[in-house]
Amino acid sequence: LEKNLNRSSYCYISKSGREIVKFDSLLGNEKAVSSMLLEDKNSDYIYIPGVFTSSMWKILKVALSSFKGRIIINHPYQLQLGLTDLKILLKSVEIFSINRFKIDGVVLNSYSVKGRHIDAQVLREKISKESNIPVVDITEVY
Repeated sequence: LEKNLNRSSYCYISKSGREIVKFDSLLGNEKAVSSMLLEDKNSDYIYIPGVFTSSMWKILKVALSSFKGRIIINHPYQLQLGLTDLKILLKSVEIFSINRFKIDGVVLNSYSVKGRHIDAQVLREKISKESNIPVVDITEVY
């Protein structure tokens, strides 16, 4: 089943490698999925082929916080959550993406109208400890 996920347009919940339930979409089925996850906390994963939004998260938050399996998505851009919701989700459950999302660089504007400027060099140093992706400050370019 897992090998065919990226070609599927259905939302799956799986247990022991077998599909236990399939929905045409998570959208509109959030409450049913939530109930199923709360009833059976031993599911392996839930596959979400489309976007996962903050409104979906609000409905699924309780169920996913006790979910021991993984969430599988096609691509990271499908996680369309606010930063706070995303942080909570990432603490609650493991998320896997079928397709990689390579970051080629970071572009920032260090100037803030409200006076909360960012020191681009400090950011470069922090990022360079983890990766060698370039950080470009547009105020240095123009």
